Amino acid sequence: MRSGSVLAKKQQSIRPYDTVTRGVCASCPAGCGVKAFMNGAAPVDFFGDEEHPLNKGSLCPKGLMVYHTHRHEKRLLVPEMRESLHAPWKRVSWEQAFDAIIGRLAELGEEPVLALPGSDHAPLDYIAGAEWFAAVRPGTYPPAAFVPAQLGSRGALAAMFGVPAGMLCMNAQRDWASSRVILVVGGDPAAEAPISFGPLEDARDRGSTLLYLGACGGMTALRSTEALQVLPGTEGVALGALLHVILRDGKEHSAFVAENTEGMAVLRSTVCKLTPAVAASVCGVEEERFERFARLLTHKSPLQVRPALSLDDAALSLCGAMVAVLGSVGLPGGGLNMPAVSPFRSDGGIAPESLEQLLDDGRCKAVIGYGDWASRLTGGKRVRKALKACSLVVHVGCFDDAARALSHVSLPVAHWSEYASLRDVSDSRAVQWSGALLAPAGDSRTPLEIWTALAAKVAPDARAPWSDVSADTGQERMAGHLLAANPLTAGITLHDLAGEGMASSGGVQWPCAKQDDVALERSRFIRAAIRGCNILFKAHTSWLDSGHRFPTANGRIRLDAVRAPQHPAVSLKERAVWLVLSGQVMHAADHPAVVLRDGLPLASIHPETAARLRLRAGDKLILRTENGTVNAVARVCWSARLDTVNMEPEFAAILLPVGETTVAVQIDKAEK
Repeated sequence: MRSGSVLAKKQQSIRPYDTVTRGVCASCPAGCGVKAFMNGAAPVDFFGDEEHPLNKGSLCPKGLMVYHTHRHEKRLLVPEMRESLHAPWKRVSWEQAFDAIIGRLAELGEEPVLALPGSDHAPLDYIAGAEWFAAVRPGTYPPAAFVPAQLGSRGALAAMFGVPAGMLCMNAQRDWASSRVILVVGGDPAAEAPISFGPLEDARDRGSTLLYLGACGGMTALRSTEALQVLPGTEGVALGALLHVILRDGKEHSAFVAENTEGMAVLRSTVCKLTPAVAASVCGVEEERFERFARLLTHKSPLQVRPALSLDDAALSLCGAMVAVLGSVGLPGGGLNMPAVSPFRSDGGIAPESLEQLLDDGRCKAVIGYGDWASRLTGGKRVRKALKACSLVVHVGCFDDAARALSHVSLPVAHWSEYASLRDVSDSRAVQWSGALLAPAGDSRTPLEIWTALAAKVAPDARAPWSDVSADTGQERMAGHLLAANPLTAGITLHDLAGEGMASSGGVQWPCAKQDDVALERSRFIRAAIRGCNILFKAHTSWLDSGHRFPTANGRIRLDAVRAPQHPAVSLKERAVWLVLSGQVMHAADHPAVVLRDGLPLASIHPETAARLRLRAGDKLILRTENGTVNAVARVCWSARLDTVNMEPEFAAILLPVGETTVAVQIDKAEK
C-alpha cells in the first residue's frame, strides 16, 4: 500500500497501487472528473475525483464501468477483415486494413456514396478527423451532414436566438441552484444522466419546483414535484397549450418581451387554438391538468427549461418561447439548457441528411462509423437490407456489437480512457482537457491516427488544418487549432486547460472570445480549474464582439420563428400501444436484468394496459409494426404510462419508421 498521510475526504483504494492518474469521463455529457489507481500498468480501482467541481467525487455506473471496459471479453484488440457478412473474420495488419478500405472506395468512384455518420458518443478527435477525411475524399457525407435539422443552423432555435440548439446552454450547472421553477421536457435524464440531473434535484430540495412533461414515467417523473405524462409525440401540443394559458392569463413578462423580442403577435396566433381542451383530446391528459401545470410554471421566477434531444423542431421552439415570454433569459438559473452541447459540433451550414434515408434511397454505398451506430437505425428490415447491400461497411469501435456484425472491416479504436484528448460535449457548457487514465489495450489506435492514415492513402500531400506536416496525429495540435479557430473559444489556450507539461486535467466554460473572459473562480466550494462564463446571454451585455445581446440579425429573440406543433393521431387498434423509447433503470436491483431477461429485452407496460391486453409479468411477447418484429419479455410496472410500451432504444429502433421516434405497436403473446 502506498505510504504517507491521507487528506480528509479523499477516496482511497484499499488495494496495492503505486500511481494515481486523473482525467475526465467521456461516458456521457456530464464531464465528471475521474481518477484511476494503478498498480504498474493495471488499474486496480476507479473513483470520481473529489477535486472536480462537476461531480465532486461522485461517479455514476457508466463511469464505474470503465474499470471493466478496459479488459472486457468482447474488447476488440486487432484489425480484422472478411470477404462477406457470412465469412469468418481474419486478423490482418493495419496496413492491410487501410489498403482494403481505400481499394474498395476507389472502385466506387467519386459519386456521393460514402457516409461518415456522427455519433452521440464519438470523441472530438474522431469527428474532427472524419470532417478532414471528407474534405480530401470527394463524394463523402461528413458527420456534420447527419446533425438533426432541429439541432443545427436550420432549426427554429437557431432562428430564435442566433445559436443552433446543439450549442445552446444558457446556464452552467452551478447556476441551476438559482432556478425557482425547472421544467424537464421529454426523455428521462434522471436515469440517462444521473450526475447532470443531480443539481436539478438539489434545487428541488432547496425549494424549487421541479416539473416533468413527457411520455416516460421513469425516474425523472417520479422525482419531480409534479409530472404531466402525455402520449408519445404530443409534447409540442402540450407546450403550446401551456403557453396558451400563460398568454391568456396575462402572465408574460411584458417588459422583457417588449425590450428583447419580436414576433409576439405571431406566437399568439400560433398557440391561440391550442386550448387545454384541444390538448386534452390529443395528449390523453385531463384539461384541468394543463391549467394547474401552467400556474406552477408561473408562480415563481426564473424558469429553466431542459428539453430532450429527441424533441422535434416545434417542441424545441416552444421551449425557447416559454423562457423568453416569462423573461427568464439571461438570469442565473433561467433560460433554455440543452443537454450535450458543444462549441464545435454544428452542421456547418450543410443540409441535414438521414443515414436511413440515404440507404433507403440507394444513395449510400459505403459507411464508416464509430461505435454501435447500427443498433439505433430506424426503418426496420428495409433499411438493414440496404445496409447489408453496401459494398463497404467499416466498424471503428472498441467492442463486438451490432454495427460490427454488419461490417466488412473492423478497426479496433482506443477507448477514451486510453489517450489524452479534448472533451467538448458537455451538459455544463465546459470544454475540458483530459489526460490518459489507462494504458492502450492491444493493437488499438486513436481515432485521429486512423483518420490520418486513411487520409494519407487518399491524398498523400494533404495537410490537416491543424498541422503543416503530413500524417500529423497530434491531439495537442488538433485541440489547440480548434480552440483558436472557433470564435466561441478563441480566448482559450490549451495551457488554460492542461497546465504545465499537459499533465493535468482542467476546463473552461465557453464562450470565451478573449483571454479576459477566462477568469479563475475563487469560490471556496470550487477547487478545480473550471473557469469562464456561467450565463450565455447576460442581461445588458452584447454577444461576443457584436453590438447585439443575441446574435440574431437585429439582436432580438425572434418569437415568429416558433413552429406550430403537429396533431398526431391517437387512435389505437385493439391490441396496440404507443412505443416510448427510454432507459428503464429504476433501482439498483434492475441491473443487469433491466437490459435482458432470458436473453430478451424488457418491455415495460402499465398494469392497467397489461390487463387490457391480458398480459402478465414475464410473458414472452412479440411486438410488431410494418417495419419489423421484436421479441421481448413483459415487465409490468406503474411507472409506464397507460397505453404505452417502454423499451430501450437499441431494441426498439427496428420497429420505427425512418426518422420517427414513436409508432403504434401491435403486441401479442409468443407461442410457448
